[in-house]
Amino acid sequence: MAELLGVILPSSILSNTGIYTQTREIILKYFDVLAITEMGSNTFMATGTNTVTLFLKRRNNADAFNIEEAVKKLFTNLQDVTINGIENPLQKYIAHVWDNISFDDYKTLLQKSPNDNIKNHEIYQEYYKKVKAKNEQEKWTNILALEQEKLFYFILTLKQKLVLIKTGEKNKEKAFLGYEFSNRRGSEGIHAIQRSKTIDDCTQLYDANTFENPERASTYIYNAFKGNFDLEINVKLKNNITYQNLVDMLTFDRVDFEKTFHFRLKKK
Repeated sequence: MAELLGVILPSSILSNTGIYTQTREIILKYFDVLAITEMGSNTFMATGTNTVTLFLKRRNNADAFNIEEAVKKLFTNLQDVTINGIENPLQKYIAHVWDNISFDDYKTLLQKSPNDNIKNHEIYQEYYKKVKAKNEQEKWTNILALEQEKLFYFILTLKQKLVLIKTGEKNKEKAFLGYEFSNRRGSEGIHAIQRSKTIDDCTQLYDANTFENPERASTYIYNAFKGNFDLEINVKLKNNITYQNLVDMLTFDRVDFEKTFHFRLKKK
Protein backbone atom coordinates (compact mmCIF):
# COMPACT_ATOMS: atom_id res chain seq x y z
CA MET A 1 0.00 0.00 0.00
CA ALA A 2 1.27 3.48 -0.88
CA GLU A 3 2.34 5.71 2.00
CA LEU A 4 0.18 8.84 2.02
CA LEU A 5 0.96 12.02 3.89
CA GLY A 6 -0.61 15.37 4.70
CA VAL A 7 1.60 17.91 6.45
CA ILE A 8 0.96 21.52 7.51
CA LEU A 9 3.95 23.85 7.23
CA PRO A 10 4.68 27.60 7.11
CA SER A 11 4.30 28.81 3.51
CA SER A 12 7.97 29.85 3.58
CA ILE A 13 8.81 26.16 3.08
CA LEU A 14 8.01 26.65 -0.61
CA SER A 15 10.15 29.73 -1.25
CA ASN A 16 12.92 30.33 1.30
CA THR A 17 16.46 29.15 0.66
CA GLY A 18 19.04 27.28 2.74
CA ILE A 19 17.57 24.39 4.71
CA TYR A 20 14.21 25.08 3.02
CA THR A 21 15.77 24.27 -0.36
CA GLN A 22 17.09 21.00 1.05
CA THR A 23 13.61 20.19 2.35
CA ARG A 24 12.08 20.79 -1.08
CA GLU A 25 14.71 18.54 -2.63
CA ILE A 26 13.73 15.72 -0.27
CA ILE A 27 10.04 16.23 -1.09
CA LEU A 28 10.63 16.24 -4.85
CA LYS A 29 12.94 13.22 -4.78
CA TYR A 30 10.94 10.94 -2.55
CA PHE A 31 7.29 12.03 -2.88
CA ASP A 32 4.69 12.75 -5.52
CA VAL A 33 3.06 16.09 -4.75
CA LEU A 34 -0.67 15.49 -5.26
CA ALA A 35 -2.14 18.68 -3.82
CA ILE A 36 -1.13 21.93 -2.15
CA THR A 37 -3.51 24.03 -0.09
CA GLU A 38 -2.33 27.58 0.55
CA MET A 39 -3.93 28.96 3.70
CA GLY A 40 -4.13 32.62 4.71
CA SER A 41 -3.30 34.10 8.09
CA ASN A 42 -6.82 33.58 9.46
CA THR A 43 -6.74 29.78 9.27
CA PHE A 44 -5.00 29.25 12.60
CA MET A 45 -5.83 31.84 15.23
CA ALA A 46 -2.77 31.48 17.43
CA THR A 47 -0.12 31.96 14.75
CA GLY A 48 -1.32 34.56 12.26
CA THR A 49 1.04 32.79 9.86
CA ASN A 50 0.37 31.86 6.25
CA THR A 51 0.59 28.10 5.94
CA VAL A 52 0.47 25.40 3.29
CA THR A 53 -0.79 21.86 3.53
CA LEU A 54 1.09 19.41 1.32
CA PHE A 55 -0.62 16.18 0.31
CA LEU A 56 2.05 13.68 -0.69
CA LYS A 57 2.47 10.09 -1.79
CA ARG A 58 5.72 8.29 -1.06
CA ARG A 59 7.64 7.11 -4.07
CA ASN A 60 10.22 4.35 -4.25
CA ASN A 61 13.68 5.53 -3.14
CA ALA A 62 15.15 3.83 -6.18
CA ASP A 63 13.23 6.12 -8.56
CA ALA A 64 15.34 9.19 -7.82
CA PHE A 65 18.58 7.19 -7.84
CA ASN A 66 17.80 5.55 -11.18
CA ILE A 67 16.82 8.85 -12.78
CA GLU A 68 19.96 10.54 -11.48
CA GLU A 69 22.19 7.79 -12.82
CA ALA A 70 20.42 7.84 -16.20
CA VAL A 71 20.89 11.62 -16.44
CA LYS A 72 24.60 11.28 -15.67
CA LYS A 73 24.91 8.72 -18.45
CA LEU A 74 22.97 10.95 -20.86
CA PHE A 75 25.36 13.84 -20.22
CA THR A 76 28.26 11.52 -21.02
CA ASN A 77 27.05 9.76 -24.17
CA LEU A 78 24.56 12.42 -25.39
CA GLN A 79 21.98 9.72 -26.18
CA ASP A 80 18.51 11.13 -25.46
CA VAL A 81 16.98 7.84 -24.36
CA THR A 82 13.74 7.25 -22.46
CA ILE A 83 14.05 7.99 -18.72
CA ASN A 84 11.30 7.42 -16.16
CA GLY A 85 8.90 6.61 -18.99
CA ILE A 86 9.61 9.94 -20.71
CA GLU A 87 10.75 9.73 -24.32
CA ASN A 88 13.44 12.20 -25.41
CA PRO A 89 13.57 13.88 -21.99
CA LEU A 90 16.48 16.14 -22.91
CA GLN A 91 14.70 17.51 -25.97
CA LYS A 92 11.61 18.13 -23.84
CA TYR A 93 13.77 19.93 -21.26
CA ILE A 94 15.40 22.10 -23.93
CA ALA A 95 11.99 23.06 -25.36
CA HIS A 96 10.68 23.88 -21.87
CA VAL A 97 13.65 25.91 -20.67
CA TRP A 98 15.86 27.05 -23.54
CA ASP A 99 13.22 28.45 -25.90
CA ASN A 100 14.48 28.40 -29.50
CA ILE A 101 17.61 26.36 -28.88
CA SER A 102 17.76 23.09 -30.85
CA PHE A 103 19.02 19.74 -29.62
CA ASP A 104 22.13 20.13 -31.78
CA ASP A 105 22.72 23.60 -30.34
CA TYR A 106 22.42 22.27 -26.82
CA LYS A 107 24.87 19.45 -27.50
CA THR A 108 27.55 22.06 -28.18
CA LEU A 109 26.99 23.30 -24.63
CA LEU A 110 27.45 19.80 -23.22
CA GLN A 111 30.59 19.44 -25.35
CA LYS A 112 31.95 22.69 -23.83
CA SER A 113 32.12 24.27 -27.29
CA PRO A 114 28.97 26.43 -27.37
CA ASN A 115 27.91 27.67 -30.77
CA ASP A 116 26.65 31.19 -31.40
CA ASN A 117 23.03 30.28 -30.64
CA ILE A 118 24.07 29.14 -27.18
CA LYS A 119 26.46 32.04 -26.60
CA ASN A 120 23.75 34.54 -27.46
CA HIS A 121 21.17 32.93 -25.20
CA GLU A 122 20.27 34.71 -21.98
CA ILE A 123 20.68 31.61 -19.82
CA TYR A 124 24.21 30.96 -21.05
CA GLN A 125 25.17 34.60 -20.61
CA GLU A 126 23.87 34.55 -17.05
CA TYR A 127 25.76 31.33 -16.38
CA TYR A 128 29.00 32.73 -17.69
CA LYS A 129 28.59 35.92 -15.71
CA LYS A 130 27.44 34.49 -12.37
CA VAL A 131 28.70 30.92 -12.02
CA LYS A 132 31.67 31.13 -9.68
CA ALA A 133 34.89 29.28 -10.47
CA LYS A 134 38.64 29.58 -10.07
CA ASN A 135 39.32 28.84 -13.72
CA GLU A 136 37.64 28.04 -17.04
CA GLN A 137 37.65 24.29 -16.47
CA GLU A 138 35.94 24.63 -13.10
CA LYS A 139 33.41 27.04 -14.58
CA TRP A 140 32.41 24.47 -17.19
CA THR A 141 32.23 21.74 -14.56
CA ASN A 142 29.86 23.90 -12.49
CA ILE A 143 27.71 24.92 -15.46
CA LEU A 144 27.21 21.35 -16.63
CA ALA A 145 26.56 20.15 -13.08
CA LEU A 146 23.82 22.77 -12.78
CA GLU A 147 22.25 21.74 -16.09
CA GLN A 148 22.43 18.10 -15.05
CA GLU A 149 20.67 18.89 -11.78
CA LYS A 150 17.97 20.84 -13.60
CA LEU A 151 17.33 18.00 -16.03
CA PHE A 152 17.08 15.58 -13.10
CA TYR A 153 14.34 17.63 -11.42
CA PHE A 154 12.64 18.30 -14.75
CA ILE A 155 12.29 14.56 -15.31
CA LEU A 156 11.16 14.00 -11.71
CA THR A 157 8.34 16.52 -12.02
CA LEU A 158 7.33 16.43 -15.70
CA LYS A 159 4.53 13.86 -15.36
CA GLN A 160 3.19 15.09 -12.02
CA LYS A 161 -0.16 16.86 -11.88
CA LEU A 162 -1.50 18.39 -8.70
CA VAL A 163 -4.48 20.20 -7.22
CA LEU A 164 -3.74 23.75 -6.08
CA ILE A 165 -6.16 25.22 -3.56
CA LYS A 166 -5.99 28.84 -2.40
CA THR A 167 -8.24 30.04 0.40
CA GLY A 168 -7.98 33.69 -0.59
CA GLU A 169 -7.57 36.55 1.87
CA LYS A 170 -9.61 38.35 4.52
CA ASN A 171 -13.36 38.04 3.87
CA LYS A 172 -12.88 35.69 0.92
CA GLU A 173 -10.80 33.44 3.14
CA LYS A 174 -13.48 33.43 5.85
CA ALA A 175 -16.15 32.56 3.30
CA PHE A 176 -14.07 29.67 1.99
CA LEU A 177 -13.11 28.34 5.42
CA GLY A 178 -16.61 28.78 6.81
CA TYR A 179 -15.34 29.96 10.18
CA GLU A 180 -13.68 32.86 11.93
CA PHE A 181 -11.98 33.48 15.26
CA SER A 182 -13.19 35.86 17.93
CA ASN A 183 -11.34 37.50 20.82
CA ARG A 184 -14.49 39.13 22.11
CA ARG A 185 -14.98 38.50 25.79
CA GLY A 186 -17.47 35.70 26.33
CA SER A 187 -17.27 34.64 22.68
CA GLU A 188 -13.64 33.63 22.41
CA GLY A 189 -12.66 30.93 19.97
CA ILE A 190 -13.77 29.59 16.62
CA HIS A 191 -17.26 30.22 15.22
CA ALA A 192 -19.17 29.46 12.03
CA ILE A 193 -19.53 32.53 9.83
CA GLN A 194 -23.32 32.18 9.79
CA ARG A 195 -25.41 32.21 12.91
CA SER A 196 -27.43 29.11 13.72
CA LYS A 197 -25.22 27.06 11.38
CA THR A 198 -22.25 24.81 12.06
CA ILE A 199 -18.81 25.08 10.50
CA ASP A 200 -19.57 21.85 8.64
CA ASP A 201 -22.54 23.62 7.05
CA CYS A 202 -20.55 26.72 6.05
CA THR A 203 -17.14 25.49 4.97
CA GLN A 204 -16.06 24.87 1.39
CA LEU A 205 -13.06 22.88 2.59
CA TYR A 206 -14.75 19.55 3.26
CA ASP A 207 -17.98 17.61 3.56
CA ALA A 208 -18.19 15.78 6.88
CA ASN A 209 -20.35 13.04 5.37
CA THR A 210 -18.84 12.21 1.99
CA PHE A 211 -15.63 12.40 -0.04
CA GLU A 212 -17.58 12.97 -3.24
CA ASN A 213 -19.08 16.46 -2.97
CA PRO A 214 -17.83 18.57 -5.91
CA GLU A 215 -18.70 21.75 -3.98
CA ARG A 216 -15.99 20.94 -1.41
CA ALA A 217 -12.22 21.21 -1.91
CA SER A 218 -11.46 17.91 -0.17
CA THR A 219 -13.18 16.05 -3.01
CA TYR A 220 -10.50 17.18 -5.46
CA ILE A 221 -7.73 16.15 -3.07
CA TYR A 222 -9.41 12.77 -2.58
CA ASN A 223 -9.55 12.28 -6.34
CA ALA A 224 -5.91 13.33 -6.66
CA PHE A 225 -4.94 10.50 -4.30
CA LYS A 226 -6.80 8.19 -6.68
CA GLY A 227 -4.87 9.61 -9.65
CA ASN A 228 -7.89 11.45 -11.05
CA PHE A 229 -7.21 15.03 -12.13
CA ASP A 230 -10.06 15.22 -14.64
CA LEU A 231 -12.96 15.99 -12.32
CA GLU A 232 -14.52 19.24 -13.51
CA ILE A 233 -14.10 21.98 -10.92
CA ASN A 234 -17.42 23.22 -9.60
CA VAL A 235 -18.27 26.80 -10.53
CA LYS A 236 -18.40 27.77 -6.84
CA LEU A 237 -14.73 26.78 -6.44
CA LYS A 238 -13.21 28.02 -9.69
CA ASN A 239 -11.61 31.01 -7.95
CA ASN A 240 -10.01 28.74 -5.38
CA ILE A 241 -9.00 25.53 -7.15
CA THR A 242 -6.95 24.78 -10.26
CA TYR A 243 -5.10 21.82 -11.69
CA GLN A 244 -1.39 22.44 -12.22
CA ASN A 245 1.61 20.70 -13.70
CA LEU A 246 4.30 20.53 -11.04
CA VAL A 247 7.05 21.18 -13.59
CA ASP A 248 5.44 24.56 -14.36
CA MET A 249 5.73 25.60 -10.73
CA LEU A 250 9.53 25.34 -10.77
CA THR A 251 11.85 27.88 -12.38
CA PHE A 252 14.62 26.34 -14.48
CA ASP A 253 16.08 29.38 -16.26
CA ARG A 254 17.97 30.97 -13.35
CA VAL A 255 21.52 30.48 -12.15
CA ASP A 256 20.28 29.95 -8.59
CA PHE A 257 18.20 26.79 -8.89
CA GLU A 258 16.50 26.68 -5.49
CA LYS A 259 13.49 24.51 -6.48
CA THR A 260 11.09 27.17 -5.22
CA PHE A 261 7.39 26.62 -5.89
CA HIS A 262 5.65 29.45 -7.73
CA PHE A 263 1.85 29.70 -7.71
CA ARG A 264 0.79 30.96 -11.12
CA LEU A 265 -2.79 29.73 -11.02
CA LYS A 266 -2.93 28.66 -14.67
CA LYS A 267 -6.44 27.61 -15.61
CA LYS A 268 -6.47 23.96 -16.65
